[in-house]
Amino acid sequence: MRNFVGVLTIALALVVAAGVVAAQQSGSNSVPPPWAFGFATPLTPGAAAPPPPAAPAAPPAPDPTMHKLPGSQLSFTLNQIRDQYGPDTESDSRSVRSGGLVPRRSPSNA
Repeated sequence: MRNFVGVLTIALALVVAAGVVAAQQSGSNSVPPPWAFGFATPLTPGAAAPPPPAAPAAPPAPDPTMHKLPGSQLSFTLNQIRDQYGPDTESDSRSVRSGGLVPRRSPSNA
């Protein structure tokens, strides 16, 4: 039984390998699909190059509107609100170290 499983495993591996080799050899003369490279139809020799892509749109101007929560004395722009590190609202209540105030950690002042 042990020999039979070994022979069956080797035979299956050879069949898979033969299938892979046959698939590779049959596709060597064919042209790659044009959709894989962003073309609707295959390019023919001597044909004009496709037009370049359009320029990206300009980013919108920042919104200067100040937003404020009811009961709060602070107001912030949308860019300040979306900042990953948040607006600096606690500069007066930071802990004091030997060198002074604890600096805010963000990529802009790291």
